[in-house]
Amino acid sequence: MRKLLIILALSTNLLMFSQTNMNVYRKGGEILQIPINTIDSINYNDIVTPSELKYLKTIGVAGTNLGEFNFYDQSWWNLSDDGTYLYVGDMGNNRVVRIKLSDFSFYDWYGKLNNVYGFYTSNSTASNSFVCSNVISKNGYLYLVCNPKDALSGVFKMTSNGVALKSINAPGGNFTTTAVDSNDNVFVYSNDIISKYSSAGILTSTFGGFGSSDGKLNNSGYLVNIVIDSNNNLYVIDGGNSRIQMFDNNGNFKLKWTVAKYKEYNYMHLFNNKLYITEGGNLVEYSLTGVKTNSWSIPRINIIPSFSFSSQGQFIVTSNNVIFEDTYNNRIVIFTFP
Repeated sequence: MRKLLIILALSTNLLMFSQTNMNVYRKGGEILQIPINTIDSINYNDIVTPSELKYLKTIGVAGTNLGEFNFYDQSWWNLSDDGTYLYVGDMGNNRVVRIKLSDFSFYDWYGKLNNVYGFYTSNSTASNSFVCSNVISKNGYLYLVCNPKDALSGVFKMTSNGVALKSINAPGGNFTTTAVDSNDNVFVYSNDIISKYSSAGILTSTFGGFGSSDGKLNNSGYLVNIVIDSNNNLYVIDGGNSRIQMFDNNGNFKLKWTVAKYKEYNYMHLFNNKLYITEGGNLVEYSLTGVKTNSWSIPRINIIPSFSFSSQGQFIVTSNNVIFEDTYNNRIVIFTFP
């Protein structure tokens, strides 16, 4: 017999019913459908009714000028910010674009022009020798994970005004993600393995490996993602196992929690000691111990035509905004919290 549960909460004008493969939330005139694996996997006391993010604006179009993007369909992990600027990896134009967070105006771009690396405002693509697959703002510095065609290789550390400091010999690009801790150790997550490199570029340890037990990973067919908190703990999206796993800085397993598994990519961002994760059509907020603390639905249809954030799912959270890279439309889509 099919299981059916009906809950009517008059105080919130919320009607929710669940079946084996679907949760449907009806709030006012809005209907939110959230698929689940089984009805038994839900603790109804833990459900946080999602409100909706508010669409603010889009910036960018396809092209090569400042204010235009040429995202690859493999444009992953290319958003970061330092509280003043938004950094966008514009892979097809061989550059990193800098945008002011105060008004979302295009400021300049970093790349190689006339054989010199630096920040430029010219309406041109950079020299075809610099492909940045990851952009990381951390510890007051900018880290660019490069697939180089010249001497700029590995993880390139520089000051916010473009002064080169060092290159850490760690691999990047393809279907990998990279994170940097407070000691300049670099963690590379690829093919179910996390590799740790010292600031000198020496491989010091590996952990993970394919599987479903604690500490094992399964990213087959899913976007890989890793973030690091202020205590240098690692949080890893383990999409094939529908969970987040937490490791200490040496790769020892600490805890895990379940997240919704969807055909769309999950992506994760750390801001103000909270983890934000895309779970289907929702942005869900968790504490660093896996307690769900808030949730918002992400508007798409009839509000932002052709908005395809789920093409790669990448976003960042700032104090005021949630910023998505709309990869296939070569633009950035910006929301505010309700």
